[in-house]
Amino acid sequence: MNIQEKRNSKTVRFPDELNCKLEESIRSKAIRAIWFDKTERTEYHILWLKVIDKKEIEKSISVDYQNAILRENQILIVFLDKKDFEYSLRFNDFILAHLLYEDNCLYSTEKVTQHTYLKETYHMKIRDSYEEKHQLLNKISTDFITEKLQGAWQFIIKAFANDITYLELMVFGTSFENKTITQRMLILERFIPEMKKLLVKKDEQTYFLIDYIIHDDDSGYYDDFGKSLQKIQKLFYKLVHQNITLYTDKYNGSPILRVEKSNEVYGHELMHHEALNQLKKFDEVEELFVFHQITTFGNSGLHEHLYVFVVIKQKATEELKTYLQHIEHNPIEDVCLTSICYTRYQIQSKLYKYQCFFKKVMKSKNKIYSAGYYPKIHWHNEEICTIDDLKGLYELNLFHYESNIKPILESKNTRKYISKKMLVDFFINHLKTFIYSEIIYKPQSKNLITLWNLMIFANNTLLDKFSTTEINQLSSLLQKLQNEFIEEGQLLLDESTCTLVDKFVTTLFAHLQSSNEFKN
Repeated sequence: MNIQEKRNSKTVRFPDELNCKLEESIRSKAIRAIWFDKTERTEYHILWLKVIDKKEIEKSISVDYQNAILRENQILIVFLDKKDFEYSLRFNDFILAHLLYEDNCLYSTEKVTQHTYLKETYHMKIRDSYEEKHQLLNKISTDFITEKLQGAWQFIIKAFANDITYLELMVFGTSFENKTITQRMLILERFIPEMKKLLVKKDEQTYFLIDYIIHDDDSGYYDDFGKSLQKIQKLFYKLVHQNITLYTDKYNGSPILRVEKSNEVYGHELMHHEALNQLKKFDEVEELFVFHQITTFGNSGLHEHLYVFVVIKQKATEELKTYLQHIEHNPIEDVCLTSICYTRYQIQSKLYKYQCFFKKVMKSKNKIYSAGYYPKIHWHNEEICTIDDLKGLYELNLFHYESNIKPILESKNTRKYISKKMLVDFFINHLKTFIYSEIIYKPQSKNLITLWNLMIFANNTLLDKFSTTEINQLSSLLQKLQNEFIEEGQLLLDESTCTLVDKFVTTLFAHLQSSNEFKN
């Protein structure tokens, strides 16, 4: 059965179970009016129910059911009671008049009269109300931070909650103060896409920074993420004012929920390269940054070699990994890529070691693609640009080389065999350590070609010690090991290869030993 009790109302078909719950509540007179609308900015709908008692209606339409309907049918159920309409009246109906109107009313047992034009004075009332609370919370938190007093984060959380309340009033006509800040933000994200730009998530249900400051003893606010929190406060503040203005202007011209679509997709001119453009087809790709570009000579002649930092939603699929590995040494339209992939939370959680590197590669000028609204990383106030464990890594690699590999290379045997696995593992660790010493970043990749290319990025002068023939031989050897690697396979080495491997390995060791990081 369709809800269509009001003359001239449109017909809306709800999921059967929801329809039954609504009809039952109408018969029991628990629901007095129903409004329904959809925002064009997202695929979500809002179902407003004017009820006698919010607690009582939850016996029929439970919180769990509300969450399921939102998740499965993209419908947010909002309960409004007498207090909500009275609160809106304090602002000359500003809060509800732009949401509930004749055209989207499906059912009503009573006449709901509201202003049909929102004057500037109405707009200023709610703006002044917000400003008063914002200034108070901001002053208290600033004083606590200045004095380095315990409890500053409590006022930061309260300030966030205040911003969220006013955004909820603008979008839903009421606030969900019985929910956690995280739950409230997750709901708002569905209706205000710009909310996604505020906070990095640990997972789909947890914001990194909210979780951090709630569980921290408060010293972290001014030691680690103070600047990030202050930037988020400013973004929140700007977002509240934008929505108050937007909702006023749009209502006076056309219904507020019907606004322009925008998902902030961004594409740089470099995206015309097919090698990069292909990355857009992978759903897990969020953003692309080109942080280095060189011209190289390969089997097919000259080609552009781009170093790309890929921010992904979740762990890379095998399809994406396969494409990135293929394009690294098989150029498309004379363009090949060396890539580094991380989720946003992986970046956030590794800042204590790699912030210097991440911050450089993720500069705004390096961004060439964005698939939507995404938060900036919450950088630490103080950057860590030193390496504590370099000497230990160096000594471990040196011991492994001199104990297990060098004796084979220097053997008098005419036929020298070495375990492919042992050689590959050594090259991986040795290259990673060298890269780490140069750019304070240790790659997670175990692909020899990727590590070779990152080595060149880290220090391109290193190869000046080698002839073009030697460089090509080294590159071919690593390519062979990467392509033919098997668990127990043996590699036959001729004398020239043994000499070249030793020269390459010892050159990296000598450079490491002479670096400032090693000396420190």
